[in-house]
Amino acid sequence: MWNSKTTPQGNGFSQRVSQCSDTIPPARSGCDGDGWTKYHHKLTDLRLESTEQLFYVLRSLLFCVADGDPTAREYLMSIAPKLEAFLHHNQVDYEVVSHPYSDGALNTAHLACVPVKNMAKAVVLKDDDGYVMAIVPSMNKLMLRWLNTKLNRRLHLVTEAALETLFPDCEMGAVPAMGIAYGMKTCWDDELNAVHDLYFQGGNHRELVHLQREQFKKLLQGQPHAAISCDPDEADAYATNS
Repeated sequence: MWNSKTTPQGNGFSQRVSQCSDTIPPARSGCDGDGWTKYHHKLTDLRLESTEQLFYVLRSLLFCVADGDPTAREYLMSIAPKLEAFLHHNQVDYEVVSHPYSDGALNTAHLACVPVKNMAKAVVLKDDDGYVMAIVPSMNKLMLRWLNTKLNRRLHLVTEAALETLFPDCEMGAVPAMGIAYGMKTCWDDELNAVHDLYFQGGNHRELVHLQREQFKKLLQGQPHAAISCDPDEADAYATNS
């Protein structure tokens, strides 16, 4: 590994490359051995001293991606650090799915080729008792009255400024539908229980978190759930009949 403790000083770049030849694939080869797991630490642990060193490390990563190394592909993807730590702490199986830049859960579902019913979106609310996140299918409208009745609260939408404070490691408009990861009481819609695979934004506009329903429910164990959303076309009818 290249760093100040393991690399002799003053011996030149060519010697350092030679010392690390077992972890750098040849220019015309693919990703050998253990793949990117063998040397992915270089971009974080390595003290790069020249653009040539950076070139070799990045070239290694690209070779592994081209060869289909899943670890290398995951290295290029990133989700919100707090969300990632929460998922790892709870030892759930999940996948990071990359997609073209998009705004909004419904839009993202279309661009990522994910069924809209499988895409969960977050709606953050508050009242005098604190914050609550509602998780509903991307194509549905949150029925605030239903939620308030379920929780016996007087919730209303929070401001964008509040979201920046509550989710400091997330991009605006890409709040993960996993409020419990941020210490927030969460209520999820029963309609999400009808699908096997669930997706939600990973804290940015280019990555989704994909996990199976049972893993989703494991993470939200103890959090309330109910029918709290409906098709937007039916919302007025429900309001009229209330």
